[in-house]
Amino acid sequence: MNREQLLKLISLGETSTVQMKERIDDAAKIGSELVAFSNSHGGRLIVGVNDKTGNVNSLNFEELQRTTQLLGNVASDHVVPPIIIDVETVDMGDGGVVVVTVKEGTNKPYHDNK
Repeated sequence: MNREQLLKLISLGETSTVQMKERIDDAAKIGSELVAFSNSHGGRLIVGVNDKTGNVNSLNFEELQRTTQLLGNVASDHVVPPIIIDVETVDMGDGGVVVVTVKEGTNKPYHDNK
């Protein structure tokens, strides 16, 4: 996904298949989001965007590293059965935004480890 595609997606707001988070640090909450996408028709989680205003708040290098690591851990350790996610970083000039694509699951139902 390029910057223009991402900005278009953000401009359409949150839907059942697109969710936005400014930052993530709670594995349980993110696990629930991934489970919901897997159990429905899939979706995208965009990290680095305020979900109330749609304003981009890019992640710096350290935040990008930490976020992508957390997402990988959540998909494998906090979702049962584990799911495969596609994580990409979109350059916004002053940092990056993480876009996670979750496909509809084939081993439904999925649940978080709680």
